[in-house]
Amino acid sequence: MHEPSALRGVRSVWVGVALALLFTFVAAITDGIIKYCASHFEAPQLFVFSGVLICLFCVTGSRWTGERLDWRTAHPIAMGLRSVCACVAVVGYYYAFKHLDFAEVFLFIGLAPLLSGVAAKPILGEQVAARSWLALGVAGVGVGLLFAGATDGKLIGYVCASIGVVTGTLSIVLSRYISQREHRPMLLIFYPNVVISGAMLALLPFVYVPMAWIDVFWITAYSLFMFLSRWLIVEAVKLVPAHFLTVMVNTQFIWMVMIGALIFSEWPSEQVFAGALLLIAASVWVVREQLVHAGAHGRPPSDQSAGSNP
Repeated sequence: MHEPSALRGVRSVWVGVALALLFTFVAAITDGIIKYCASHFEAPQLFVFSGVLICLFCVTGSRWTGERLDWRTAHPIAMGLRSVCACVAVVGYYYAFKHLDFAEVFLFIGLAPLLSGVAAKPILGEQVAARSWLALGVAGVGVGLLFAGATDGKLIGYVCASIGVVTGTLSIVLSRYISQREHRPMLLIFYPNVVISGAMLALLPFVYVPMAWIDVFWITAYSLFMFLSRWLIVEAVKLVPAHFLTVMVNTQFIWMVMIGALIFSEWPSEQVFAGALLLIAASVWVVREQLVHAGAHGRPPSDQSAGSNP
């Protein structure tokens, strides 16, 4: 007996939600490790070694998933752009965490839904419903409240975080563009890390400092969690539109507050909490819109947009 299309659509949304929430937890742990590493050595030292390890994880993962190993993509230009964007994004966020508190970096992560909504139409051909735009507007108000609680004198961190969120959002949107056309999740993780490790290798001799075993441990842990988070985001982005996913990712604030308070002794201000509540409310709202659409049409909007592209 075939499963009703409406039920399949709703189930697809819930799976996307679960993957996105799990991603937020893993990503918050990864960010915590980045903040530790940023206080001990420069970005090339982390990304050269972690990039190689993640590539090895991709090779191992491809054998486990049965993904073919020729490593050729049908969309080399999009893959190349995604890889460059991912490289710039991780370096931008690395130095943002170096100069800013956890909650301050979240100000810029909260901008991702608005940016992805703008990018969805020209890159993916996806229409963002009016009510979803309203939810994204609520998220924008939340970001404004977060900015009101930001401290001065951290211009470098703000610039780095801005670069990170712009290029990171483009990387997510391009990942969805590629995923709509070929199911190669390991490839979507492999090539960005080839670019990251290759680009950072040229700079490593100028910034390398000797590492203790604990540093090697944290770099390995970062590589594992980064690989897991990238796999989760690649799988989630196949099921839900990019603007929906990036709004869901705003719930990462909860984990960031917990890690910031317990490990780095950082506690957000009242403005930060107020803004975060609005961001999370917008996330819940957009989830509801997805479920209503899936129940009415038998599939989420992501399926419709996939069919409209060549």
